[in-house]
Amino acid sequence: MTLTSEIASLLLLAGVAWFWQQALRGKEIARSAGKRACDQAGVQFLDDTVELTRLRWRRDAAGGLRIYRHYRFEFAADGSHRFRGELALLGTKVQFVELEPYRLH
Repeated sequence: MTLTSEIASLLLLAGVAWFWQQALRGKEIARSAGKRACDQAGVQFLDDTVELTRLRWRRDAAGGLRIYRHYRFEFAADGSHRFRGELALLGTKVQFVELEPYRLH
């Protein structure tokens, strides 16, 4: 291996590590936002997790490129029926959290 290919390999590895770290951080921010929204609505955040459904690049208000992540999660209002919630992050900022309409019995 030449020095150039070793440097390229190290840069690639560093990029993958950075992306992985950002993915873990984003998922934790999304999980906390979903749980907080459920707590505020008085419903139960199920499975203590969120599911990544969309990943893309988007520009923020200042014009900078950020990673946009869209997540899905489930909650229960009465303990027997599952409902769906959604939320999105742009970088590390929560863009929205929505809970599917539900009825309390």
